[in-house]
Amino acid sequence: MRTLVKFGLASILLASCVGHVYGQTSEPPPPPKPLKPVKVVGKAQALYFANTNRTRVEVFMDVVGHFQEMYQKKDVLQLRVVYEVAGSRITMPQSVVFFLTSFSSGGLKYSDNHSLSISIEGHHLLTTNTLKDRVNYSPNGISSEYFYIGLSYADFLRVAKSKTVDMEFGATRFQLSPENIEAMNDLIRIGEQ
Repeated sequence: MRTLVKFGLASILLASCVGHVYGQTSEPPPPPKPLKPVKVVGKAQALYFANTNRTRVEVFMDVVGHFQEMYQKKDVLQLRVVYEVAGSRITMPQSVVFFLTSFSSGGLKYSDNHSLSISIEGHHLLTTNTLKDRVNYSPNGISSEYFYIGLSYADFLRVAKSKTVDMEFGATRFQLSPENIEAMNDLIRIGEQ
């Protein structure tokens, strides 16, 4: 009888625990709190990740169109410049990464041709194939493509210190606006202050 009672109590306890656990999983956990920048200079921001002891410095810019225009079925191309350093102190990196993101309602624009050419002050700096990161399709018919390349910090400085920067990504030609160039300089200044 004691064994039966112990088994019966154990079963009830286990069933209530399982019910309690499953009851909690029916509600999703709260989303993680957004990371607050540890430093902001103009459009550039620095984020410190304590779990990896790394600091990411980044700046976002629209280079063709504006983000909200994609909902009006206009093509948008964004450039994000990023570098990471070890520790919480912002130091000069060896290289930066250019992330190019395309939003288009006309299908994938760069799946076949995703080369990037950069000219500064009318002089060719580089031409290279970007690496494809991923492709997403949204229910509203907008496709997004993600590409990236690494660029030496010295070449990045040449781009950021130029008055005119012309780029060709796939078949899309554009010139960085003065605001885009200023945003790149914010990325430089964030490490100097």
